[in-house]
Amino acid sequence: MSYKHSVGVLYHSPEGNIANTTEDFLGDENEGIDTTVPPTTVDQVEELSIDVSTIVCCCLYSAVALTVKTYAAGVLKQTINLRAGKQIVWDENSPFANPFTDDFDHMKLSNADLTKATNFKARFLLN
Repeated sequence: MSYKHSVGVLYHSPEGNIANTTEDFLGDENEGIDTTVPPTTVDQVEELSIDVSTIVCCCLYSAVALTVKTYAAGVLKQTINLRAGKQIVWDENSPFANPFTDDFDHMKLSNADLTKATNFKARFLLN
């Protein structure tokens, strides 16, 4: 089965739109996480196994700032500070390096906010 993800960019200024593009990507696998992270949570475990060499495109999002850690076989591989309301988006045509540098088999999510829970979303299109 084939899956499709779309990645868009809109940049608008008083002079008008500079960019308003959408690019579609196809992949063989579709993986993701949709979970709630309560306030003051430390290292909430979410199972998600990703071989970074197969990532076609990906997106991470949370309305509240989170610390996202990736692990493989219990060993910390990477720490990503996800800012509140800001997406981390990458695709294979990006001029920037893939934000994921090491394969992982689970994530740990930490929410330092004392009062706000958040919904964390991660999407990975893979080949």
